[in-house]
Amino acid sequence: MNRNLRLLAVLLLLVGPRLTAAEAPKDPAALIEASRQTVLMAGARIDYRFDLVSASGSKRLRRVSSLFRTDAGGDTTRLARYEYPEDARGLATLLAEHRSRDNELWVYVPAVKKTRRLVADNERDSFLGTVLSNGDVLGYKTAQWTHAANGEEVIDGRPCWRIVSTPGSEAVKRASGYSRRETWIAQDTSVVLQMSAWDEADRPLKTIHYRDLKPVAEQAGKWLPYRIEADNLAGGGSTLIAVERFEFVAKVDDEALLPSSLADEP
Repeated sequence: MNRNLRLLAVLLLLVGPRLTAAEAPKDPAALIEASRQTVLMAGARIDYRFDLVSASGSKRLRRVSSLFRTDAGGDTTRLARYEYPEDARGLATLLAEHRSRDNELWVYVPAVKKTRRLVADNERDSFLGTVLSNGDVLGYKTAQWTHAANGEEVIDGRPCWRIVSTPGSEAVKRASGYSRRETWIAQDTSVVLQMSAWDEADRPLKTIHYRDLKPVAEQAGKWLPYRIEADNLAGGGSTLIAVERFEFVAKVDDEALLPSSLADEP
């Protein structure tokens, strides 16, 4: 290399384009875990409106109240209770995600006044009749999946990392019902903007869009999607979940999130 070429190489190193913090490539597993943390606020009461559309086009409206908590160890618990329609009022689920042991799922059916614990495979079941599964709502343990970068894409005007996640074992695949997931993570905030999933036979199953994301004023770095749109790509149908009321709760009492509390009227 002659002297002029050496000088040119040095100049390119000094003044050439550099990646910003948002553009810097990161470990895919670290990106997934960072995105998971953005929604784990200390606690909240949230009222939701569910608009459910079946494959045949019939429409149903549901209203659901929820209570959420993340404890000091990072475990999360979500209680969701039907408020409307009247014939479903009181139906409730309790979803507990544990970092170091199996998750727990409970359901209360007011018609028979019984609380029943579900098995791990019920994570793949529908969450309160929506396109989302219990596992989609609980979240997935980062370490139980293998994660790989799949380039970048702009979603809703925001540059995103694309991460493909595959189950780390047959048990994880069976429990989730997914052969793989793809997640679009905003580069500026680490929040998830979109997730697509394929069934155990690797056929397209669903796509979920997280929209109208707002920061939680009471807890820095936390976000809440005020609108979730999910489409069933296999059997048809869709779900729209909209936040109607949000209240941050700094400390949620343990007693409010016990399985025995599912039968209690709020």
